[in-house]
Amino acid sequence: MRAAPIRYQTPGTRLCWGDLAGWIEIACRIDRRRYSAARSRALEAHASALPLTLIYAEDNADTLAKALDLLKYGPFPLGRPQRGNRKNAPQTPRIMAIANRLAKLRQTNIGHNWRGAA
Repeated sequence: MRAAPIRYQTPGTRLCWGDLAGWIEIACRIDRRRYSAARSRALEAHASALPLTLIYAEDNADTLAKALDLLKYGPFPLGRPQRGNRKNAPQTPRIMAIANRLAKLRQTNIGHNWRGAA
């Protein structure tokens, strides 16, 4: 018997996703809502709900770049806060994980010519 795929849900909503591309799609769907306190809460919860395991499992650099763009420059409060307020922001560890994953993907794509750290 095959296990069902893991589904994640944005807290406070009925919106679910199963991979990083789905997380991006849900973020865009929430962003299209009219401006309200509920929309802001949903965007904040959605940023916090992105598991780091999904980031490390993603192999598509374009998807990772889109997620990074949303977490850095996306609508408030999905995008990272201003300087001075980033230390405890939920976006910070996710931005770092995406940057690390992108670097790892670039490193593996270099091939046999990459010499590593000297």
